[in-house]
Amino acid sequence: MKKPLAVLMLLLAVAVISFSQQNVSAPQKFALVIGNGNYTNTTKLNNPVNDANDMAAALQGLGFTVNKVLNGTQDQMVNAVMNLKKQLSASKNSYGFLFYAGHGVQSNGENFLIPVDANIPSENFLRNRTVSVQEMLDELNDAGNEFNVVVLDACRDNPFSWKRSGSRGLSVVGHQPADSIIVYATAAGSTAADGTGRNGLFTSHLLNNLKTPGLEITEVFRRTGADVTRASGNQQRPAVYNQFYGTAYLGSRPAPAAAQPAPAPVAQPTPAPAVQPTPAPTTSTGQTYKIGDKGPAGGIVFYDKGSFNNGWRYLEVSPVNLENVQWGLEGVYLSGTKTGIGEGKRNTEFIISELNKRGETGKAAQLCRAYTLNGYNDWFLPSRDELNELYKQKSHLGITSGYFWSSSQYSTDDAWFQYFANGSQYYRSKYGSGYVRAIRAF
Repeated sequence: MKKPLAVLMLLLAVAVISFSQQNVSAPQKFALVIGNGNYTNTTKLNNPVNDANDMAAALQGLGFTVNKVLNGTQDQMVNAVMNLKKQLSASKNSYGFLFYAGHGVQSNGENFLIPVDANIPSENFLRNRTVSVQEMLDELNDAGNEFNVVVLDACRDNPFSWKRSGSRGLSVVGHQPADSIIVYATAAGSTAADGTGRNGLFTSHLLNNLKTPGLEITEVFRRTGADVTRASGNQQRPAVYNQFYGTAYLGSRPAPAAAQPAPAPVAQPTPAPAVQPTPAPTTSTGQTYKIGDKGPAGGIVFYDKGSFNNGWRYLEVSPVNLENVQWGLEGVYLSGTKTGIGEGKRNTEFIISELNKRGETGKAAQLCRAYTLNGYNDWFLPSRDELNELYKQKSHLGITSGYFWSSSQYSTDDAWFQYFANGSQYYRSKYGSGYVRAIRAF
């Protein structure tokens, strides 16, 4: 009877642990959903109210407490944002979700959401008669809760007669809160269609992916971006600005694997005395470095993985930017690039091989490979995670701003890069321009 009893106790313990993980630590979830379509002083929109109603229902189905504002005035929108902040502030172990569908415009690099009754005769009235996206983000940041998502389906063309040429859609996020993901229905500076069905193109695909069980939040937005890009024939490409490096599920988590009974013990022979390994060297030469030290090639040490293995322990970065260049290979899906630390060198080799096949020159990876400093020529373009480690140590590098390429591909037409003013990582067209910092491992 002892063996069946032991198996039963093991299964019971697994069940208790699983229940505890799913219930004791479950975060509280609060959402604000705004849909503005019935504008009185500018173009009316067909879908935002439907989008808001359907989004509110979807979030409620995921366990969110939802406050819904339809055709909101400035006061109603501001009060709703402050109420969301209050809810999140009261529960630090909480998720926030803010969704807005309606008109939004940019002015001098700042974004504004338009209330339905706003009378805005010129650009000078924007700040006093709209809701500033940056001020809204600042309020959510002050809440100090675990994680926030902000979704803006507001990237339609500026509807006002006074609009300036070139000021289309929304501008890039300025100062993004920590532990947040901000999503635009289309890329900064581009516009999204209102749609001809019940929902806008972006929101319809977001709703489908939110309802898919077991998806982690970054996968929800990855799938949504791919779906919208495909459905629009590459005309609308959502933008994701990610400052959240944890793991979050808005709905159910993937089902845990079934527990296996413990195997019967097998008699083992008495092992021979263990041979103690020789301690691994700190580098190939045995020298140790601190973050910010000058590396052997003359670069700046910015990462230490703690031990010397697989031929390296430290990463150093070139002391200067190389150039502002393109990534290359737009329209080409390059199988094999990865995002992790230790992947940049391999990524760079893949990219250069494909660039050479296609006769492309002067691209980001090629500049890194061609770079030489003090006789060292083994430099490469950092992966997404290596680039983020570089951002964390930017105080040692004298970098305050700028968009920097990684060697990690996002899709056929986009690659990951990072904005060093605030650390936001997102993807952009491979034929956009970005700065390059070469790194090497030793």
